Amino acid sequence: MSKSKAEQRRAALGRLALRISRPYNWLDFIPCLTLLRSERLIRERVRRHRANRRNGWRYVSLPVHEWEVQRLIAHGLLDEAHRDDPGAIVAALREGLRVTLFLA
Repeated sequence: MSKSKAEQRRAALGRLALRISRPYNWLDFIPCLTLLRSERLIRERVRRHRANRRNGWRYVSLPVHEWEVQRLIAHGLLDEAHRDDPGAIVAALREGLRVTLFLA
């Protein structure tokens, strides 16, 4: 006697639930946990980005040439020791813009 499609589906789901409830190795869960963590981080980043956009912030990517980094150092906006640090370069550019736009 042949099983109906609904019975076959239920049996397949039961086998799947059995496999999920008794993993062969605890390492099987690591990709799932990593995926959940990365999804959560993505959602948080998107939420922050949208909030910043609502508050008037705009984000741009721009290439910075080595001579521009040297000029930041020459003007005292960037320390020589931090010339390869992207965060320090961004901070120096911000400070340069602030000085140029608001004190000139």
